[in-house]
Amino acid sequence: SMRCLRIRLRELSRALSPVANPPPGVSSKGGPFVGRSEQTLPLSSQEIMGVSRTIVYDLVRADQIPQIPPGDGLDPAITAVSKALKAYFGEEAALEKDAAQMAAQHLKAAGRDAVGLDTRKVTLMIKQRLAKERGFPL
Repeated sequence: SMRCLRIRLRELSRALSPVANPPPGVSSKGGPFVGRSEQTLPLSSQEIMGVSRTIVYDLVRADQIPQIPPGDGLDPAITAVSKALKAYFGEEAALEKDAAQMAAQHLKAAGRDAVGLDTRKVTLMIKQRLAKERGFPL
């Protein structure tokens, strides 16, 4: 089901985000991109299909989703996961855009008081707030 898929995607995201054994001098809080912009390069359709295929195969192997009857194949499940990922990334891009616009407006309105503020941090805080308001998992 989509609920199960969302939970598994959230778990996968959490597993990939933090650095388990960070190198000396690198904080493990917040994952490997601490202090960097949250923007990422969009995944190609082929990359999304590859990730979707891996997710479905891993879920089947872990008995998290039922076995598909012979002859049906896993293509419908892979396609469904791919569509869900594309929708998620699209929503995240829209959220990022809204956060950047709001941050620019906030910093412009703050005028001289905004001098020295880290634009990336302001944008990230706004993005997190918007995500929470919209019920969007980051």
